[in-house]
Amino acid sequence: MSIPLRSVALVGSLLLAASGCSRTQVYYCGQPGDPACPDGMACVSGRCLEALPPGTCLPGQVDCAGACATLSSDPQHCGACGNSCAADKVCAAGGCADSCPAGTVGCGRACVDVRTDARHCGTCGQACTGLESCVDGACACPAPLAACNGACVDLQGDVNHCGGCDTACPAGDLCQEGTCVGACTGQRRPCGDACVDVTADVRHCGACGNACAPGERCLEGACGSSCPAGFTDCSGTCIDTRSDAAHCGGCSTACSAGQLCSAGNCTCPNGGLSCDGRCVDASSDDAHCGACGRACNPGERCEAGACGCVNTTACDGLCVDTQANPAHCGGCGNACAPGEFCSSGFCAPGCAPGQSACGQACVDLQGDARNCGGCGNACPAGQSCQSGACACPAGQAACNGACVDTATDAAHCG
Repeated sequence: MSIPLRSVALVGSLLLAASGCSRTQVYYCGQPGDPACPDGMACVSGRCLEALPPGTCLPGQVDCAGACATLSSDPQHCGACGNSCAADKVCAAGGCADSCPAGTVGCGRACVDVRTDARHCGTCGQACTGLESCVDGACACPAPLAACNGACVDLQGDVNHCGGCDTACPAGDLCQEGTCVGACTGQRRPCGDACVDVTADVRHCGACGNACAPGERCLEGACGSSCPAGFTDCSGTCIDTRSDAAHCGGCSTACSAGQLCSAGNCTCPNGGLSCDGRCVDASSDDAHCGACGRACNPGERCEAGACGCVNTTACDGLCVDTQANPAHCGGCGNACAPGEFCSSGFCAPGCAPGQSACGQACVDLQGDARNCGGCGNACPAGQSCQSGACACPAGQAACNGACVDTATDAAHCG
């Protein structure tokens, strides 16, 4: 189908001014690697929109002697072409009236809903631009696009806005699900600068550039008219919401990092807990021992979901170092006299060489997790004192105060 460029530009402008096309499918165009728009559509501002023949009005409008009119609110064509309201009347819901009904606002002599009207969004004359639509009185980009510097972009596949408006991928990288990558992973393959799932992407169904026709869906690399049983239409893609971590239990309901989607519910693998946005093993995690937020005290370690003393002695419910604690020097309840220090489990008038006095306790500032590098400087749960500095066990790294294995932790991978 051939459409004159002038007509396409005019219709594109009208479509944008009226807040986009009537379809829910999203087609992108105009970038390297993007396919041509399907028949009957035109590329306008980077998006395929339904192209209308010359003289055809937008959905919701009618042709009144060569002029496109919205019969529900046009005072010159109120309810029918040529039905002009008197100068002191307004057009409301297709009828001339003395005033606008509740829920609408008079913009000129047209009664409009400023919560949804893209030409009068929030207030009269406030028109949405580009691909925006009017939602609750504010201009917004249609899903799955996001607003970046006044433009609607795809944060999941745009190398200039990958995962965030100000996140541009390095030269040569691709954008996969909002993350810059050197190469596509899983069943995704590079199509232009984006990593796409050719088994489900309506723009690249089965192969890059193989766009499904308007109204069709892509399932297992083949275009079809509807999603099969067990799948849900999420912005034009057939999704199994029972197992998809990005649409778990419903479209756009994403699981936290490291979680899996099972039977439509987000869960952590191996019976773990989701704490602070990451999956943890509460049976051994010092910061979340037995429950989220239940941190072990310095000197304690989490075993079988309970905090316990390690290389210390439990005295009155606390883990104490009987080698240095003046209240329990050498054993629970054995307190040193005023002026004495607890050194290596004995009350003495001073500290031994290599030790420092912290109060009445003689400690090794190079290896004491409660006084690491200085008196009172306690290491966070899970860390030990090495050469006067708090450090995580070998093979782990400190991320936001917690020791994690960056080789396996999905929230801190690499």
